[in-house]
Amino acid sequence: MNDTSEKMAAMVAERHRQMTPEMRMRIASQMFDTARAIVESSLPAHLSQQERRFALIERLYKDELPLKAKLVFAAYGIDKSTTVEEDIEEGLADSDADRVVDNDEVRRRFGVDE
Repeated sequence: MNDTSEKMAAMVAERHRQMTPEMRMRIASQMFDTARAIVESSLPAHLSQQERRFALIERLYKDELPLKAKLVFAAYGIDKSTTVEEDIEEGLADSDADRVVDNDEVRRRFGVDE
């Protein structure tokens, strides 16, 4: 559904063109955070952390991701004491040391088609 007039869509597009990439990324991130908070607030309170993570990704991505990828997301961080920032730093170090898996292999492992 698109209920935005062509005139308004053009105005918004022009506004976006005037923003820096950082500004656009910040706005997109804030919008996602808001959507996530809305979804999380609607989940039953009795769910475990892993069940909540699965319910969140299921609600946000439904048929866009295979079940295996959703289960990996749900389990991520459950048995770890590291922060997301530490994981990112570790990933950057792995990349610098060429300890990486290419996108085609990741898609194959998770059953994601191009």
